[in-house]
Amino acid sequence: MQEVYLTAVPLQPLGPKVLYETKNYENPANIETCFPIIPILNRNAGTPEGKTVIAVRTKNDDTDRNMDKLREEVRLIGVSGNSIEIRDIAVPEDQMEIVNGSFLMNVLDTIEDDSLIFADITYGTKLTSVMLVYALLAIDRIKDTEVKGIYYGEVVRENNIPKAYFSYDMTRLMVMSGSIESLDRLGITDKRRMIERLFGL
Repeated sequence: MQEVYLTAVPLQPLGPKVLYETKNYENPANIETCFPIIPILNRNAGTPEGKTVIAVRTKNDDTDRNMDKLREEVRLIGVSGNSIEIRDIAVPEDQMEIVNGSFLMNVLDTIEDDSLIFADITYGTKLTSVMLVYALLAIDRIKDTEVKGIYYGEVVRENNIPKAYFSYDMTRLMVMSGSIESLDRLGITDKRRMIERLFGL
């Protein structure tokens, strides 16, 4: 098995490392970072699977610098006996490349069968975040992979000054998508109630 850590790279210059407080999940290996996917990689540093970080970005001077920061954070984690491969996927600034499916196919082709996928959808344009989720839904159905986590890092601001940083596990939304598709086949009519149960409401 291979562990894949999928993240977009921010378009704007990154600030200092911060600690994202986990809101609906636990991570004993939480560390300060510029990239919310890094604490997830750190949590799994001791697992025997090979590890690949896939970074999606528009290529320019700012993202070049941000990629250097990502590489440095990955290097600092270190995995005993194994190096962590970093794949850099450059996408055009033209958002039509996302809308027309080219970006989706690029991500699909980069992630191999027999992979465990952890993804962060914090950075990139809104279209990038949406397409990453669609890519995960597609990969889950057409490849021999398993999406283990989808994460989002929130910055809470007051008067435009960052006050708090939170990380959310959104994986249940992925599970919900698959569950809804199977409700009709199972003959379940009260679909809303099943969604409530999935979220523990």
